[in-house]
Amino acid sequence: MYLKLRVLVFSALLLVGTVSMGSSTGRAAPDTAATPVDPKVLLVLNRLSFGPRPGDIQMVTRMGVDRYIQQQLSPESIPEPPTLTDQLAQLDTLNLTPPALFTQYQTRAVNGRLTPEQRKANRSSARMVVEQAIQA
Repeated sequence: MYLKLRVLVFSALLLVGTVSMGSSTGRAAPDTAATPVDPKVLLVLNRLSFGPRPGDIQMVTRMGVDRYIQQQLSPESIPEPPTLTDQLAQLDTLNLTPPALFTQYQTRAVNGRLTPEQRKANRSSARMVVEQAIQA
């Protein structure tokens, strides 16, 4: 009975996933009704990314396939959006080294023992460091 239920749930999920993809490749078909699209552009976007997103076809057509490939091979050449750099600058733990994080955000034990309040403060500090890392 349990196995039949698992097979049924798996089959339903598979069916829903297949129907929601919209095509057999799992990629959304680009809107080519307005202008013809260079097949090289589609090939590059399908091979180097997860398929064309809105605006990608026009961007690659404008910049050229070779330049787009070079840009993707050297991601450091792609400038970070200013809003992203501003958000990352606000995360004070992101630029600290691990020893600096430890000394700044952990309470040292006196005589090898931490009080319950110190343990709680350490957990809170560790949680904040992890949350900032996840946010980054």
